[in-house]
Amino acid sequence: MMDILDINLFKKYELMRYNLKNFKELDPIESILIDQIKFKNYYFKKKGIFINCISLNNPLKYQGWKIHVSASDDNYLNVLLIVIPYIISLGISFKVVDEVGKNIMLSKNFPREQTGKFITIYPQNIIQFRTITYFLNKKLRKYTGIPVLTDKRISKNNEVSFRYGAFKRILGYDNEGDPIYSIINKEGIKECDDRVIGHYKPDWLTKDPIKVSTISTVDNQTKSMLKKYHFVDALQFSNFGGVYEAINKENNKRVVIKEARKYIGGTAFKKMVPEDVRAIRRREYKVLLDLSKRKVVPAPIDYFETKDGDYLVEEYINWNLLKHIRLENPIYYPNASEKEYLTYLQKIAKIFWNLYKTINIINTKGLIINDLTPNNIL
Repeated sequence: MMDILDINLFKKYELMRYNLKNFKELDPIESILIDQIKFKNYYFKKKGIFINCISLNNPLKYQGWKIHVSASDDNYLNVLLIVIPYIISLGISFKVVDEVGKNIMLSKNFPREQTGKFITIYPQNIIQFRTITYFLNKKLRKYTGIPVLTDKRISKNNEVSFRYGAFKRILGYDNEGDPIYSIINKEGIKECDDRVIGHYKPDWLTKDPIKVSTISTVDNQTKSMLKKYHFVDALQFSNFGGVYEAINKENNKRVVIKEARKYIGGTAFKKMVPEDVRAIRRREYKVLLDLSKRKVVPAPIDYFETKDGDYLVEEYINWNLLKHIRLENPIYYPNASEKEYLTYLQKIAKIFWNLYKTINIINTKGLIINDLTPNNIL
């Protein structure tokens, strides 16, 4: 009987390895999962950048309080080696980001509200939730991670957070008939599972599963920035960080503030210091200090290195973008005169002559512009 059991377990283990190898050679993260889950009663399913590890002993609920464990490019494997054995010992379902997915998650165009969710854990009940969060908060204290913007944080270093949402895919439909992710409310009716920044639980849930003491995340650099500048608008966002309009409280002048989020960037920044998008923002600050003397770029005003990222403050220039100038082209107006055509051509010629001179000035500094578009020319 024991021989038969061992053979069945061996076959199950080999099948698990085969299913993963169907996608590609095992990466370090998959190897960790194989080593930890072999001979355990788990089902593997790879979807997109995630590897879902579903416990067959504890059926997955449709929704509940989920736990997210964040990390950085450098410490992700170490965090995995702490978290995964513990979760498996409890027979709880979870999913992790694979090696390729980790780099995708840290890239510029990945949705920032989903960034940092390296490990997602699906507790079966509140007792499990409290037990797991207590363990993780204690064991992961020395690690830092990317803030998960949709969650409520438990730990000071951003590594453990939680939110209420769907465990399984529940499709609903909005007013226009488009499919949306859903949860079931207290009345048994589907509603949108809002995965937006700052919304970690639905309105009908009044209590959190645990009491979280107020976490002071405001460091001295952040305090200095907020004391001097009042943020009034968000101009654009990417996973690398936002671009904001603000008011200098000392002189009431408008400024632009560019954010660079800590740990975001992936392998493209491995040879930089620090090894993330902050390296580009710091280099940009130094370049602007030099070039602004020639009046060809906005002048830098301040630079702040905060706990969660860097912020470059530069002057606000209220000029039109080059992309908007094309709307003045008389070709769009059937009754335009020859004089209007000539005026437009003279204006375009002057713009491009000035642009040519500006690029030459920048090139003589040993610099190359690699993002020259009508969106970046004032």
